[in-house]
Amino acid sequence: MKKTLSKICSDGYWATYRETHTEMYIKGIIKEFYNHERILKEVSVTSREWGGYFVALEGNKIIGTMILDAITKQQKEEFNATEQWVSVAKGNQKGIPFYEAKGFILNHERDGHGIVKGKKYSSLRFCRTI
Repeated sequence: MKKTLSKICSDGYWATYRETHTEMYIKGIIKEFYNHERILKEVSVTSREWGGYFVALEGNKIIGTMILDAITKQQKEEFNATEQWVSVAKGNQKGIPFYEAKGFILNHERDGHGIVKGKKYSSLRFCRTI
């Protein structure tokens, strides 16, 4: 069965944050960012700040390096970017080592997106020259 972009993003978010974030927080982020209406709007618009959705699948496995390579190519060729920034949730032991291995360097920490009563999540901002 063909997966929708919403399902791919939602499944990826669950896989990444299931161990570090509350169920309520994850459901809230998915409802805000990965709903069909928002995705439909976002797939039709790109800009310097939003390059669109990129999904690289090998079977049922999402391939992060292929996605990052495609985004880097787009940013360099279409927008003449010279640096890239990513936000990674503090404690994300899938994302942090991946981006560090790709040459991203921790720049600063800031409050994460969304608020859950009694919980505060932090986001780490990484940067690299491209």
